[in-house]
Amino acid sequence: MTAGERNGWAMDSLVALVIDDETESREGLKQIIPWQQLGVHLTLEAGNGKEALETILEYKPDLIFTDLMMPFLSGIELMKELHRLRYKGKIIVITGYDDFQFAREALRLGAADYILKPFRTPEVLPIVSQCIEEIRLSRLGELQLQQQQEKYTEALGLLQQKIVKDIITGSVRTGDKIQTKLEQVSLGWMLNHPLTVASIEIDNLLGESSAQEKELLLFAIGNVTHDSIGNQVPFYMYYNHSDRWILILGSGSKSKVADIAGKLIENIGRYVKLAVTIGVGPVCRVEGLPKSYVASMEALEYKTILGGNQVLFSEEVSLHPPTEDIHNSHNSDIEQEMLSILKTGALIEQAELRAKLTRLVQSWGVHKKETLHHRMFEWLLKLERQLKAHNPNLNVIGSETLKHWKTFSRFDTLDGIIHYSITVLQQMTFQNHEEQKSQLGHITRKALQLIEERFTDNELTLSAVADKVYVSSVWLSHLLKEKTGKTFLEIVTELRISLAKQLLQDVSLKAYEVAERVGYKDTDYFTKQFKKHTGRTPSEYRSQT
Repeated sequence: MTAGERNGWAMDSLVALVIDDETESREGLKQIIPWQQLGVHLTLEAGNGKEALETILEYKPDLIFTDLMMPFLSGIELMKELHRLRYKGKIIVITGYDDFQFAREALRLGAADYILKPFRTPEVLPIVSQCIEEIRLSRLGELQLQQQQEKYTEALGLLQQKIVKDIITGSVRTGDKIQTKLEQVSLGWMLNHPLTVASIEIDNLLGESSAQEKELLLFAIGNVTHDSIGNQVPFYMYYNHSDRWILILGSGSKSKVADIAGKLIENIGRYVKLAVTIGVGPVCRVEGLPKSYVASMEALEYKTILGGNQVLFSEEVSLHPPTEDIHNSHNSDIEQEMLSILKTGALIEQAELRAKLTRLVQSWGVHKKETLHHRMFEWLLKLERQLKAHNPNLNVIGSETLKHWKTFSRFDTLDGIIHYSITVLQQMTFQNHEEQKSQLGHITRKALQLIEERFTDNELTLSAVADKVYVSSVWLSHLLKEKTGKTFLEIVTELRISLAKQLLQDVSLKAYEVAERVGYKDTDYFTKQFKKHTGRTPSEYRSQT
């Protein structure tokens, strides 16, 4: 058991170490002390000082019994080394009458007491009991101090957050009050640095995530943010309960802030697997924090048009004002073209459809996501109404308007809004086609054929197949599920496992070769999937068949 393994033990679970070059002496001491009764659950031994030091460094014993006269490293030398290492446990010296002077030196070096050879229980037990009681009292004191420090840290954190929020919202405006409050909560550094507010927002955080999942994601983002910034600049951060982290960076250098923010986006993507956008306000002194905060939040609104997963500086995004009105002729041309496509049910590549929608949205000149949500949704409803004039049975949004709106309004980047719009438009296309079932059947059959031809390709994705049959990934996933009752991944996995069973009949093939041939780069993942679907590992399957 290492020191790390002791973390789960109760507070009164102790470890003792007996050090003596005489085996008989070690065994004698171990036998006369009722270790379990005293709360010592592990008793270790060492035959010399050098071996003892290695054991101490590994196990961190609470109580040490050490002889003074030992080879390699004497008891006195061992104690000097423990003193240098700031050992916090208790040391009881084992000595004979003729080396009492050494015992006195040991006491000077911090030994708690000494016991004489030969050992007698009435003499040894009170000394050991007293040391153990002192160890327990010391542990209790440390625990209480730790709890007090944790309570203080928690209270200080809450007070810091309240004061910073009050300053940012403008509740505290007088310079003297700001200075006093910041100094009271150890944030006085804000008074001596140029400051920049940066707001971190998750891109397309859909409502399907539970409150607990969302909380964990935001907590992870906070941890990555704190660790990423480190000591580069002084900073303060807090969660504003609107799914955003707010940073106050003690730097007026735009390049430095851009570097920090860019690295944050990279690290959050790498470790939390989420895309985030960071809005950055102008540099200010502490009195200007409210304006910098508002500007950082306004900068985030522009990600709807400019795209997410990037750093948006308020002074730069303000250079992108609305350009055109929604009713100009260019918009009308795009609308008519889209209407024509939907009427005929003609297939159009996603890239082209995405480009048309992007041009349409950008021509509206809207940067606030709420406004864009309403305009795009109204446009989709308008298209559906026009199509219903030709096909009264068309019904994509109409019967579930509220459901579509709730989903649609959760997207906060242009990519997300357009992606969902493409899905809706493609559903309109298929519903409007008089041979819809035939069309859907053809697409599904073609997709399944492609999957069967390429399932051994470890880079095969749903998106790649969807592109080949000119539909969105979301729509193809729906078609496959409707046709086969299985997801894309389930279909591919079943094909791979089926082929793997055949290949395992060839005993000349290694497991990793089978994994590669059926489309898995990772042999461990292949083994896990194989066992999940067959109940046996590849090697078990091969031996049993």
